[in-house]
Amino acid sequence: MAEELTQETFFRAYKHLDDFQGICSLTTWLYQIAKNLFVDYLREDKKYGKLELNEEIAGKDNVSLVEEKENLKRLYRMIHQLDEPYKEVFLLRYNEELSFRELGEIFHKSENWARVIFYRAREKLRKKIKEGDMG
Repeated sequence: MAEELTQETFFRAYKHLDDFQGICSLTTWLYQIAKNLFVDYLREDKKYGKLELNEEIAGKDNVSLVEEKENLKRLYRMIHQLDEPYKEVFLLRYNEELSFRELGEIFHKSENWARVIFYRAREKLRKKIKEGDMG
């Protein structure tokens, strides 16, 4: 069934490509088509006929999640544009949840150095976000 829904998603996208307005990304548009097809499938399938669809499936939350994922990708691209050591300190702090003391030890610097580098990296990212420089 998943293969059929996937095939139908791309078929409908191709069939209605002229209707794509570019308000959202192409990926978001495809996810929306797939979600609608899946909801239709659940409603029509006798096994799920009386199923009340919750908001996680039928709501607009799925589109929001896709958009959040795309924003996260943009953020990671921006992080990777940072110069060293800003990029590495920032990623180690957020991804690995290392303390400033641990970061200082890794770089053979002080805890205060790690704290300053981290906050400078964060400010550089904030500035890029404000400027709309998504990379």
